[in-house]
Amino acid sequence: PTHVYTYVGQYHVYMVATNSYGCKDTAYRMVEVLPEVMVYIPNAFTPDGNGKNDVFFPKGIGIREDGYKMEIFDRWGELIFVSEKFSQGWDGRVKGTNVIAQEGVYVYKIMVTTLEGDKKYFVGHVTLLKQ
Repeated sequence: PTHVYTYVGQYHVYMVATNSYGCKDTAYRMVEVLPEVMVYIPNAFTPDGNGKNDVFFPKGIGIREDGYKMEIFDRWGELIFVSEKFSQGWDGRVKGTNVIAQEGVYVYKIMVTTLEGDKKYFVGHVTLLKQ
């Protein structure tokens, strides 16, 4: 037998089986339905202070707030930003100064931890655009 659960949570499941002689047996089990893990990482942002798309950060579901790290590198491989908080993104500033990085392509390395404790790694690039 199968059953599809619509919602995340813990469920007490039991099954009663009867054989051809009418004998019954029951099995009990706790089933935990975990959220699907999905991560969305944008490929561009515009840190121009207009309140729209000013900060680069991933979004996702099924991810823990702790066990996270994002690193941003310039085209020479120099580390210019680090965050260990999922809610803290890169606002385009270089090494914590007030200087906004040059328009161009930057490399990110992101590590997230799922609710089950598994680590997922993402490497890619993001374009910083100025208007």
